[in-house]
Amino acid sequence: MKYLLLISFLLTSFINTTKAQNKPAYQLFKSDGKVANYDKMIKDLADSDMVFFGEYHYNPIAHWLQLEVSKNLFDIKEILYFLEQKC
Repeated sequence: MKYLLLISFLLTSFINTTKAQNKPAYQLFKSDGKVANYDKMIKDLADSDMVFFGEYHYNPIAHWLQLEVSKNLFDIKEILYFLEQKC
């Protein structure tokens, strides 16, 4: 019975944790080390005139996140998008 309760608790914790994140493939942090809110970040970026993406080349999560941020920004306002390509 103890094991059944423990397994139920762990599964419930895992499900609640994964549902709480907007984009669970990563975690954003502020410069002070605190967890950043994705929706607030998008709102702040939308208020900016320019947004620069830094990245790790050959990192699919970084490329995916750039795409998601770009799509979310475009939902708020029209954006002009430039890409750098390494040849």
